[in-house]
Amino acid sequence: MKKLVKVLSVLFVLGFSQSIVAGAETAVWTDKTSYSDITSQYAELAENVPVFSEELRVSSDVLKSPYQLPAATIANLTTTELAEVVLAYPYLSDIYAYNSLQEGLEAIRKTYLPLDLLLKRTDAPVGLLEVYQSASQELGTKKARRFNMKLELLEVILAQKELSGERDEITAVYSQVLDNKDPGIYGESLTSYLDALAEQKITPYASDTTTTVKTPKGSNVSVIKYGSDLTDAKKTEINNSMAKNYPKASRLTSATKLFNCHSYAWYSSNTSTNKYWMNDPAKYMSDGSYKKQTGFKSGQKLLWADKSHSGIISMVYQGPPAPGNNAMSMVKVKSKWGQAGVYEHAGNYSPYTNNLGTAWQ
Repeated sequence: MKKLVKVLSVLFVLGFSQSIVAGAETAVWTDKTSYSDITSQYAELAENVPVFSEELRVSSDVLKSPYQLPAATIANLTTTELAEVVLAYPYLSDIYAYNSLQEGLEAIRKTYLPLDLLLKRTDAPVGLLEVYQSASQELGTKKARRFNMKLELLEVILAQKELSGERDEITAVYSQVLDNKDPGIYGESLTSYLDALAEQKITPYASDTTTTVKTPKGSNVSVIKYGSDLTDAKKTEINNSMAKNYPKASRLTSATKLFNCHSYAWYSSNTSTNKYWMNDPAKYMSDGSYKKQTGFKSGQKLLWADKSHSGIISMVYQGPPAPGNNAMSMVKVKSKWGQAGVYEHAGNYSPYTNNLGTAWQ
């Protein structure tokens, strides 16, 4: 595996295109690759995230492609093993970069085949509950003083509609685990399972109180004002995960759920006073407050094509994109990554799956 990491590093330095790099990576996995080989290679990849020069501006998609497993490899895993592999995927923590954990999981599912195939297995509830109960045993140990991200990720996965046939059993186990969680460490994360159920309209749950802010032209935009923030323990785990997964992104503020990317980009970039979470910034564009631009300039708002993310352009690079990159690689952006912090990063280097965008001013 060390040889693979070394080869990838050389390819990055030489500036090979993403397609060439991806071709080298896919040879790692075969239908004979065992569970232990997968987890050990995942661990080594996670410890050796390539840090390439800023001039190359390689897309973050290249960081994730080595973890992709073909269906033939996945088919040889038991459901419990597959669940453990999914949890070992470091970019599963990208769910914290979206408007909700449910939205984040759905985005990751579209690009990470092991998660999609796990949820399609008929015995997924059994395998996932086994892993969940095993992970929850930490709650009675000294490690219980830290935020266990694995538990929250599992709870969001367990809330998916494909597992509805075992909903009563899953909810009963969740309730038992909930009783052992420290509210001072988990805070709002105590309800992540229920939040994900509610978002899929599987079960009703108390809605958040909303208010409005105004666009420059006076239109009302619905926002959420949360009464509490993430716990310090959860902030630390999210900060550490993003730092490890995206080493070329510069964190400007710590993780917080008080405001998100759209609120930061369109309402206010003042991180001290902005206390609003905005799920839809469309009114800023539809009422004429901002107009679509044909090129990129510093200070413009940048909206991802799938509308999952917004940011503010802080710098524009000169020259054409490198081979394998699109125009998003030519800008540096300041943006808030969901519940994670505010980061400065290349436009094509972030947790988001769609690397295309439009500029507004």
